[in-house]
Amino acid sequence: MKNENIEWSLYWAQDRLHSCVAADQDVDQKALNTLWSTFSSGLGAASRILDLATGNGAVPYALLADNKNHRISGVDRADIAPLEHLSDHGALSSVEFIANTDINQLSLEPQTFDALTSQFGIEYAGLQATSLAVLPLLKLGGRLRFLIHHSDSEIVRSSKANLHEMSELIKPDGLIECLLSVLKGKIELKTLEQKAAEHQASDVSLTQKISGQVFSGINQIVAQMSVDPKAAIDLGATLNLRVRSEHARLSQMIGVAQSEESMGDFTATLEHHGMHAVTCCPYYADDVSDQYLLGWLVDAERRT
Repeated sequence: MKNENIEWSLYWAQDRLHSCVAADQDVDQKALNTLWSTFSSGLGAASRILDLATGNGAVPYALLADNKNHRISGVDRADIAPLEHLSDHGALSSVEFIANTDINQLSLEPQTFDALTSQFGIEYAGLQATSLAVLPLLKLGGRLRFLIHHSDSEIVRSSKANLHEMSELIKPDGLIECLLSVLKGKIELKTLEQKAAEHQASDVSLTQKISGQVFSGINQIVAQMSVDPKAAIDLGATLNLRVRSEHARLSQMIGVAQSEESMGDFTATLEHHGMHAVTCCPYYADDVSDQYLLGWLVDAERRT
């Protein structure tokens, strides 16, 4: 695994199709699948599609579920390998995955694709720079659909709470640093126990998926210390890396979430570079009651 973009490489090296979902239920995934199924049905029978910042292929997965004849390439800067990590990869074996590649520096022929797609991805590379880099790849009459992080979305809101919890875990005098000091023999185990008690008693909202998993990991590491100290040190380093990488990933997500003003600038850029019928609107998981905001939905067609 390459060190560049390590937080996303680690994230995608697990059995997960989606990266940015806020609900414990499957409301996010159902809404996203509907979004891409609708888009797929409006394309040609065997369209050539480029999915930008594809991750483990959530968009290709949904597109191919609607039409297995699409010819899809998915590109990502992270070290992705969906067929190795997903227990259910649907029809993704037909997808050309291009890993460790900056979407702003693609070496592809102009007017190659019938459609460009992205789900919570292109904003990480910069909306303006990415539009200039990828729009020439779209055929005349080709379509694009981008789902982009909204600064007020449920995904960003829940990520801010998770980020705060992780920040407490990795702060200089926090639980993770205390664990590493114990493993290095700098402080005694009882100090770690005291720090764990302080964390549990803090006014931070603790969750099972973050603090709960960290506590579980620490218990395993402590149990390993007397059996195999070197293995315990390695486990501690891995725990530290994963928590810090997830903290960095969430920080990026929140940082790239777009306001109404920034999306106005982006759609103006699309129109300036030959895109027509440009629409940009909030996209909700429940489009009847406008509840559960997922992101900004951008649609456009290239005519010149």
